[in-house]
Amino acid sequence: MSRREVKREYKEREGEPRIKQKRKELHQEFAKAAEGLVNVKNADVIITNPEHFAVAIRYRREDIDAPVVVARGKNYFAQQIKDTAFRYGVLTVRMPELARALYSTSHIGLPVPEKYFQQVADVYIDNNLIE
Repeated sequence: MSRREVKREYKEREGEPRIKQKRKELHQEFAKAAEGLVNVKNADVIITNPEHFAVAIRYRREDIDAPVVVARGKNYFAQQIKDTAFRYGVLTVRMPELARALYSTSHIGLPVPEKYFQQVADVYIDNNLIE
């Protein structure tokens, strides 16, 4: 077999490397989002762009200095977060711009980016979640 035939056979058997990498990334993203759904019931508030984005936030003054993102989702996972929040009675607030910004700049398990502290604090204050 020539080198070209070996490479072609490998691609046929194992798949195109770029496609394999993309599939792996999507799987990791899916697993992380699914993991976040479990944490929605512990959230204080879900900030949504009514249809496409949802970010679940939890803040415990005695435990941490800043609110933490416990779940975030886009499209299908955003709807799953909203459904789970409804089931557990977690407050949902529509703030499209903040939801998009938090989704694109935050990560599950990490504090809300400092840039958005005041907006998130306002959500907590306006909804009597904190004094």
